[in-house]
Amino acid sequence: MTRKLTIGVLVLAFALGACAGRIARPIQAVWPTDETLSCEDMLEERRMNGGEIARLRAEKGRRTRHNTEALCLGFCIVPLFTMDLTDAQDIEIDAYKERIRRLEDLSRQKNCPPPPQR
Repeated sequence: MTRKLTIGVLVLAFALGACAGRIARPIQAVWPTDETLSCEDMLEERRMNGGEIARLRAEKGRRTRHNTEALCLGFCIVPLFTMDLTDAQDIEIDAYKERIRRLEDLSRQKNCPPPPQR
């Protein structure tokens, strides 16, 4: 009975470990349609990308808190398997920043007015 319970707990721990983290989905910095974007389109996309960066930073903060809590509860083995050790948010944030830089370069090439300061 104890052996079955031990095996069951280990299987559950490994199954939960498979749920930890997520795969990064970075965006492309250069799109085939970039040359056809208007100044307004580029400004709007830069705003949207800025919003995505803010969302990803918040997600990263939640992940960090979860990992800290899992370490604090380290006496229980199951939380250790649910820690998110991936850097998916960092990869995606870097991709959004690269896209914003690309849009800024296109804006300068097209002599677009600078975006309004907040």
